[in-house]
Amino acid sequence: MVSVIFSFDVEDFITPEADDAALRWAQLLAKHGVKGCFCVVGEKARVLRERGRVDVIKALKQHEIGYHSDTHSLHPTMAEYLEELDWNEGVDEVIRREIGGIHDVAEIFGQYPTAWIRPGNSWAPQVMVAMALLGIPVAGDSDFEMPDGTPMRYCNSLLLRYLFAFDDYFEGRDRLPRMKRDFDRLVAKRDGGVIVIYSHPCRLVTERFWDELFDRGATPPKKDWRPAPLRPSKTSEKMLADFDRFIGYVVEKRDIEVTTFRELYNTYRETEGMWLELPTVVALVKRIRDRLSYQVMEEVAFSPAEIFGLLAWSLASFSRKGKLPACAPLRRIIGPVCLPSSPTDSLRVMVGDFLSACCQVENYICKYRRLPGEMRIGEAEVGPGAFMDTMGRLLVSLDGCKEPSDRVSIEQKSDYPEIAGGKGFERLKYEGTWPVFPQDFRGEYLIQMAKLQSWSAKPALGQGNLSRRKSRDASH
Repeated sequence: MVSVIFSFDVEDFITPEADDAALRWAQLLAKHGVKGCFCVVGEKARVLRERGRVDVIKALKQHEIGYHSDTHSLHPTMAEYLEELDWNEGVDEVIRREIGGIHDVAEIFGQYPTAWIRPGNSWAPQVMVAMALLGIPVAGDSDFEMPDGTPMRYCNSLLLRYLFAFDDYFEGRDRLPRMKRDFDRLVAKRDGGVIVIYSHPCRLVTERFWDELFDRGATPPKKDWRPAPLRPSKTSEKMLADFDRFIGYVVEKRDIEVTTFRELYNTYRETEGMWLELPTVVALVKRIRDRLSYQVMEEVAFSPAEIFGLLAWSLASFSRKGKLPACAPLRRIIGPVCLPSSPTDSLRVMVGDFLSACCQVENYICKYRRLPGEMRIGEAEVGPGAFMDTMGRLLVSLDGCKEPSDRVSIEQKSDYPEIAGGKGFERLKYEGTWPVFPQDFRGEYLIQMAKLQSWSAKPALGQGNLSRRKSRDASH
């Protein structure tokens, strides 16, 4: 069974006719008994209200409402301003700039969004963290998914890719047969999983995108904004008729289940408040020492960052109490936000000094909910890969009731999980991906941050069945 989401980026706040295009799409889905997701730009929501388009607002409210940024293509876009800020400043700035748009969309449409859609290719992991903090845990147009097509968890968000575009069939002959053929091929390839079918409602009636005004970093004054040129109405009607038949074709297929971002998120929602018993922690550690990658155990997925957190908690507890804890809390921490540096040669450090460093790392995790990029042990600076490997070897030794030696070795290790070398992360780029970006925009800092956050990547598997304890039980 393949889950299908119909998603629409409602963004053109300049062209009045785009209002009716969104209305037509909402009515078309309702005709087929399908609930889509209309991801609305904050300024578009405000413009609909100002124009008194109660009919459009009412029609969209019958579907799921998502969020598509506050001002979309107006400069500086998200990626542009985040390239100039450090991590904490960036997360704060996203919240400052976007919270008004989120609440306007929620107020106007009567729904608080579950999903957000990046404008163009303007995104960064800081946005995902900020949106999760603002209560929007799904990123609906992501570059990333697991190699087998499973949705990915990354920066505490559920990531879904846009895979099939109505927009690809605006031109050309035999539109409907091509759509059916291409969709069936995609379903066969997915072998289950999720397919997001998407479109920009404005393009149903406009020849070109509305935001060409802002291409290559342009910032024209509002008095010079002009609506996008319109398609002939006969062309729009023929397109809509074909899309009508295609939606009917999808809905009638027995191996298809139409869903929404909110429903899918509830399917993949993770259990919070989990405590893992020490044998489980040790088993995870033994696995990740062989491959720095996410781990799956008893239908629960663990990111490298989460396993790092389990290790830090356990060894900090050993440092304080002289014995390993019976269990450790699973925390949704993310990856480091600065460039790590691991030693080029092996180091030998005192076990007591290393355990002190574990306590410092644990304090950092508690404060910032992420991994530190560098850990200092005496005069040495150690990256998270080497530090995690050392923690793992020490924990396994202590669990085996072996008296630790006075010293522990720190070996050279990669500071990036395996998945950072995969297709999604290796192909990351900003330059030349969206006409709105300034010509010289490369986003090199944002690409580095995205790769560092591969520590938080894991498949989305939903609720598992590991034995767990609430924190109240663990305190006894």
